[in-house]
Amino acid sequence: MANELTGRIALVTGASRGIGRAAALLAKEDITVNAIAPALIGTEMVANNPKARPELIPVGRIGTVEEVADVVVMLACNGYITGQTINVNGGWHMS
Repeated sequence: MANELTGRIALVTGASRGIGRAAALLAKEDITVNAIAPALIGTEMVANNPKARPELIPVGRIGTVEEVADVVVMLACNGYITGQTINVNGGWHMS
């Protein structure tokens, strides 16, 4: 099975422990596993939510779909980053 996945993108969902295991197992097969965690992104769902206010976000605006797509492309082009969650949130949940 692992050879069938080499060089492909795998979508793994579940609790963080399960994702960590998947990342470790798949890394040996040259497959990276990462997550993208967007906050308020300019979609129809956010536009229709009165609680979604740009002033809640440190950068002062709602993110764009293109900004999330940029992260997807970056991760797809990088074979070394693995086991990470990339927060695309304008600083909303800084740690």
